[in-house]
Parts: sequence; structure tokens; C-alpha cells
Amino acid sequence: MAKRTPSPREVEDTRILDVIHEIHAHRHTRCYGSPRVVRELKVRGFTCGENRIARIMREAGLRGTARRSFRPATTKQGGAVAPTPNLLKHVEPTAPGQVLAGDITYVATREGWLYLAVVIDLFGRRVPGWKLGDDLSTPLVSAAIQKAAQHCPFATGAFFHSDRGCQYTSAEFGSTCSRLGLSRSLSRTGNC
Repeated sequence: MAKRTPSPREVEDTRILDVIHEIHAHRHTRCYGSPRVVRELKVRGFTCGENRIARIMREAGLRGTARRSFRPATTKQGGAVAPTPNLLKHVEPTAPGQVLAGDITYVATREGWLYLAVVIDLFGRRVPGWKLGDDLSTPLVSAAIQKAAQHCPFATGAFFHSDRGCQYTSAEFGSTCSRLGLSRSLSRTGNC
């Protein structure tokens, strides 16, 4: 039985597939799926629908892959952390300034990453102190807790709860808490 000649559409699909291989593999490191490939093909003068391109890519075993976004690490456990209990699980605040908690997050900007240290009063879920900086350092969290002390007087026996990040377990932050009359409370490792 003789093999039939390819139809004009099959010939066109083969030609499109060659261009898709170039777009997919070389230029965009295999991250483009069919919607982006269609847009790129239109720029190159091909007019075809997304379903056709999706079919051609599927038959050729080509798939777009999502790039993993960069997330800077915010918690690096301090080296010699003294045993510090988790006081948070035993206390329910009954007035402002008794139980405070804090953490650091990051914000992407055009100039790079900014880091935000926040202190929350757990009684009313208010944010009495925060500090924005361009590095993850102990002075960032110390400034946030000092700002909180200016806006919210701490009760006798108050404590500050955080994760075990090196900023919160440092001697510098410990002395800041002592100066402000705060005990420290830390979550266990792996529990923010």
C-alpha cells in the first residue's frame, strides 16, 4: 500500500512546529506555553489559533513550564539559641501591651527587596510598631520594637513572641527587650 503525501495543513503544521521548537527551546528556556507561542508566532507572521498551536505542541511533547519566583529567605535560625519557652500557647491577652508578636516579611520594589519588620499587639491586633529597611538585620527588628514601645506602653510581665530567626535570637535584640521590660517567647523550629 502506498503512503499518501502529506496534506497542505500537515506541511504547514510541520513548518510551524520548527518555529515553535526555536521559540520554545532557545529563546525562552522552555517557559512559553501555547498562548505566548501564538503571540510570538503572530509577530513572526504566522496566523493560527491557540487550539491549533496547543495541539501541535501536545503532539510534539512540548509544554510550557512556570518559572519559580525568587523568594528571599527571611528566617535563618541563630546559632546558639538559649532555651526559650513558647509563652504564647499559655496566655490569652486581657489588655493592650501584654502580649506582642513580630515577624519580618519582604516587599519587591524596582530597586530591589525591602524588608518589613512588624510588631503586633495581640490584644487588639493593632500594629504599634514597624520598620522598613533594605537588609535583614537585628537593628531592623530592634527599631520596630522600640517604635512599638513609644506607641503602646507595655504591661508588667509583657512578652514578645517571634520565630527563631537570628534577628530575634541575637544578644542585641535580647538586650533591647530587657531594656523595654519584655520577656522573650519563641516558637519551636519550623513553626513560624
